[in-house]
Amino acid sequence: MGVKDFQDFLETECASACLSVDLLKISRAFVPKRVPISRLNQIAKTGRFCVIVDAESCLDRLYGGYFSDWVCGGQWNRMTAFLSNLVQACQNANMDLVVFFNGALEKEKIKEWTSQQLAQKDKVRYVLRHISSKGTPPPKVWWTQPVFLKEAVKMALRQLGISVACSMDGHHLEVIRFCREHNLQGIIAQESVYTIFDPPRYFSSNNLKLTYKGSLETKEYIMDEIAKCMNLNPNRFCIFAALLGNHILTDDDLIPFRDSIPSLDHGKHRKGRDKLDSEMIKGICDYVRNLAAVDNLEVVGADVFKLAKTSKLELIEKFKQSVNYFVSGTGEGFFRGYNQPRGPAASLHTYTVPHGRQPVGQGDARLHGNAMGDAQKKKMPQVASEILRVAVDRHQKGLMHPLIYQVLTQ
Repeated sequence: MGVKDFQDFLETECASACLSVDLLKISRAFVPKRVPISRLNQIAKTGRFCVIVDAESCLDRLYGGYFSDWVCGGQWNRMTAFLSNLVQACQNANMDLVVFFNGALEKEKIKEWTSQQLAQKDKVRYVLRHISSKGTPPPKVWWTQPVFLKEAVKMALRQLGISVACSMDGHHLEVIRFCREHNLQGIIAQESVYTIFDPPRYFSSNNLKLTYKGSLETKEYIMDEIAKCMNLNPNRFCIFAALLGNHILTDDDLIPFRDSIPSLDHGKHRKGRDKLDSEMIKGICDYVRNLAAVDNLEVVGADVFKLAKTSKLELIEKFKQSVNYFVSGTGEGFFRGYNQPRGPAASLHTYTVPHGRQPVGQGDARLHGNAMGDAQKKKMPQVASEILRVAVDRHQKGLMHPLIYQVLTQ
């Protein structure tokens, strides 16, 4: 999806906004801000520099980097030794971590998940072919996480006293919401969607490196510098992100719009591509920058899809939903809905069933899918409220496989 291509764009076209930093040095110099008593919580009130780690972006880093033994299923002792060194270094530098895993089903992203699985399957095929023909460890570019890596990392982190959390409905939104509600200092990840959400601080997980000299090196993305580099007002970032494409407004939906974007070099129109290059991203940025006003999404959507031949109203509605998705992850969207019902991942210690969720057997118990046959007509047994409460509790703490909770509630 286009919004994911924005991460590569930042690395190549906005180099001035990507600064090399030492997280441990930042942590030692950290002075906590005064927080109203009503907003204090168990994590923030410690006065330590605390960041949230999106585990989905850095499983290879949490594993300890590249080791050839991952082909054989992974090495527990080496992984735990690295995590122990990482945790010890962070604690000595007044730094706390909260590691967030993706436990959400996210049906709307099933196409993205399918493409990821196919790409991973291709990597596995290349690895097996390489081992069979060469008899040597495969190259780093084919690294694939061992099957049980997520659960192994969870167990190791809990053993080391690190807070572990698991999302329930929408992973990225729950991560940024958790960060804001607990007054954390930043996010370590590698997802450009966080750039749009504008967290307190955003650090790269791909560049995360624990060195022998006692530093934790990475890159920090400076939001103000990104806005200056793109010459785009931050209040237009959500519209810009929506036009890059995501799980709501897909690449296929945006083909007519992308076809209308002229080439920066020759003034010629080009056909939309699966992967957005820097030229296309700059063209979309220019379009958003030149919009007369962005207050009325209906008007903006009508202009975006003026060349669409069919389903204009549907595309405009999807555009509005996509923009609102990004807005809900920003600070403005968070504080606007602060007094409204929020997802259960808002706290590690408060558990509620997500709004709109019902346990299997309560409400509409029909199963969906063409391959289910007669099972569509069968009613599933009701799940006891105590079982559901325990499932929610253990799911949020990462104490069980995330699919168990999804089976009970979907």
